[in-house]
Amino acid sequence: MDHQVQGITPKQTFALLNLVWLALAVLVLILFLVAWILRPEPVDSLNLQIGAVILGLLSIVILMFQGKLRSNLADGKLFPRFLDLDSWGLNLKAADKLRVLELPERGEQLMLQAHVVFRILIWITAMVIAGFGLFLTLYIGKWRFMGLFGIVTLTVLFYNYPSYPMFKEQQGRWRAFLETKTGRRAQRAEQKEK
Repeated sequence: MDHQVQGITPKQTFALLNLVWLALAVLVLILFLVAWILRPEPVDSLNLQIGAVILGLLSIVILMFQGKLRSNLADGKLFPRFLDLDSWGLNLKAADKLRVLELPERGEQLMLQAHVVFRILIWITAMVIAGFGLFLTLYIGKWRFMGLFGIVTLTVLFYNYPSYPMFKEQQGRWRAFLETKTGRRAQRAEQKEK
């Protein structure tokens, strides 16, 4: 989706992301409250304890998946992909909209889209972890499960806060990367001519 064509600036996009982020953080706090109010009497059952371990292990897998998603936003992974539009797997209409842009702007559009998509995926999977905590609290009756899983969720949310100033810094690094890349290409072309 081309945000500039629709009149939505990156700053407005990040303002919207901030609202979504805030709503999810408040939702986790509401889940804490719900778990506290609705928790039943504690139940000691081996099956429920095994279920808790399984959900804990599944949460670790989700955290590793989130780490992979976050690493996709790193300069070293994003910047080389901006040079190759085909590596994004965009449909023809979206790819054609981006092809008309010059390379720095095209990269900035792709960067914005990557931040939106990856951050939302990270937040959704974080909320799944909070859901595990609520589920365990309601079935086992021990609030510590919501406490543990909820704190992990809040930590993930705070660690993945959508910061517009950090996005602007990354845009600056992208332009510097592009200047270095095009400068190297020009040097190689000159050397081949000699």
